[in-house]
Amino acid sequence: ADLVSQRNTKPVAVLSRTKERAVSFGSKYGVPVDGCYDDMDAMLADPRVQIVYIATPHTRHVEESIRCLEANKHVLCEKPLALKASDAQRVYAAAK
Repeated sequence: ADLVSQRNTKPVAVLSRTKERAVSFGSKYGVPVDGCYDDMDAMLADPRVQIVYIATPHTRHVEESIRCLEANKHVLCEKPLALKASDAQRVYAAAK
């Protein structure tokens, strides 16, 4: 929620395990229903999405960060990014 209060930012999409959860969460922050997703590929295909904030369980951070970077999205990931240096290097390589 702190990101929403920043100037020049506007949430345009949310992703959750179900569409209903996405809509429930998104409605609290002004995300339109067409920006509420239960499918990461669909969200990443949305041209409105420029930055992805990853707040999933840490065991998914590496793969989700790489998927977002491969979709040419900027990534802000909660810590830890990775549990192993080799995984962090994979994310770094995807970001180059």
